[in-house]
Amino acid sequence: MPLVLGLVGLRRTRRLNLTGRGFAIAGIALGAVTTVVCSALVFYLVMILRSDAFQELVHIGFAETELTQAPQMSLGECFDVSGDDLAPGPTVDCAHAHDAEVVGVQDVLFESYPGASALDADTRDFCLETFPEYVGVEYEDSSLDMSYLFPSMTSWAQGDRQLVCYVVAGIGEPLVDSVQGSGR
Repeated sequence: MPLVLGLVGLRRTRRLNLTGRGFAIAGIALGAVTTVVCSALVFYLVMILRSDAFQELVHIGFAETELTQAPQMSLGECFDVSGDDLAPGPTVDCAHAHDAEVVGVQDVLFESYPGASALDADTRDFCLETFPEYVGVEYEDSSLDMSYLFPSMTSWAQGDRQLVCYVVAGIGEPLVDSVQGSGR
């Protein structure tokens, strides 16, 4: 706005031979500086919001969990969850009531940390592929809910390279047996 008003003021002072030319030039200068500074701030804000580090802080997915130090999980392992984020708790015998069962495990082959967005997409794709192989029915047709784990930047630095897919029966409902081949 100051840039536009400064240009209008400069034009009027020239055309009508009025005083105030200095104020018009100051308005133009302040408007230009403000425009450059605001543009730079918007550019840096966009870059920060698109960065993997920021995405990891505010990451949202369909019930995925990032752990700072993920336990090594095995296919078919049953466990109880701890907390509201469905993080793996103690391992239990699948013949007894349990909260979750691992239906897919894969090691990541990246040399360096690829970022939360890339790992989220890879893990989601992997879980949707492995679910029917383990459970015996497509995820969309299943009565089970699926969640997954992938390395965070912190756990990656500690050597975590595992993508883990697991199923839960539903909120407050335990699994009673293994879901392998159950078609649930």
